[in-house]
Amino acid sequence: MKKPVVSVEVITYNQEKFIIQALDSITMQKTNFPFEVVIGIDHSPDHTGEILKKYKNKNKNCTIRIIDREKNLGPTRNEYETLKLCKGKYVAFLEGDDYWIDDQKLQIQYDFLESHPEYSGVAHDVNDVTEDGKLIMKHSDHYNTHKKIVKFRRLEQGHLDFHTNSLFARNIFFDKGADFSIIYKASPITCDKLIPMFLVDRNPIYIMKEVMSCYRFCENRYHDTYLEHTMEMLEFSKKINGYPLKNHKIDYSIKISRSIVLCLYMRVFKPEKNTVYRYRQLWSYINPKIFFLCILQIFVVPITTLCRLIMRKVKSFC
Repeated sequence: MKKPVVSVEVITYNQEKFIIQALDSITMQKTNFPFEVVIGIDHSPDHTGEILKKYKNKNKNCTIRIIDREKNLGPTRNEYETLKLCKGKYVAFLEGDDYWIDDQKLQIQYDFLESHPEYSGVAHDVNDVTEDGKLIMKHSDHYNTHKKIVKFRRLEQGHLDFHTNSLFARNIFFDKGADFSIIYKASPITCDKLIPMFLVDRNPIYIMKEVMSCYRFCENRYHDTYLEHTMEMLEFSKKINGYPLKNHKIDYSIKISRSIVLCLYMRVFKPEKNTVYRYRQLWSYINPKIFFLCILQIFVVPITTLCRLIMRKVKSFC
């Protein structure tokens, strides 16, 4: 068996309804290079493991490796441990409830990185779909962004202009001497911002306009309320703020200030019961720099945004 050129990393938990569609979308790929699928099952209590083992026995299109955890690690630790086992020169990402829709996806992205050494990865646009696969909108429209090149500063400000299931990257994670453990230490559930950050620390990521995958949109996958999600992101932001990467030191102050202002907004306009103690926690994230940025977020940013909208309207009439 030839050494895989590309490793497709899949993490899954309680996704028996969707995992076959995810795997079919991988094994349908038409490539001129060998690739492997490395699947981390996070001690799933449903039939995901059994389904995958049967699928592996029937599959002849590529190598499938299954790691069935003896205990539940949580999304980020499972991602980290699975990623370390990927042997390919490149790595592509997919969660067990998402899927690809273009059988040339891997080949297209492989060809791009082979001819563009100045990029650490390449992503593409994604369709956001409902649980039963109905189209909601394109990811770029959902977040009102059509960026082509993502650099470190953009991610540092908290913006993620692509979905992880579209990412195809150089496999820097197989380096035994490098420490990527912050991927799971920063948060038990959030790593979709740190993995791209490790990549753009080296070189930018290019985003193609083509839609080649679908993200199954489930509201509050891990949280009961939006406030819980925001507080989790604040804790994550606090842990990675100041973290030294190979070429950059993460400054997440802008993202922290935005999250704090968002929490305050929800406190005033969308109050949730029995959450006063959570708002008191906000003080633990504030330092002089973040306080100043919060003031800017509350007063200056809305005014400048309004001015830009007015200018656009004026230009449209001219």
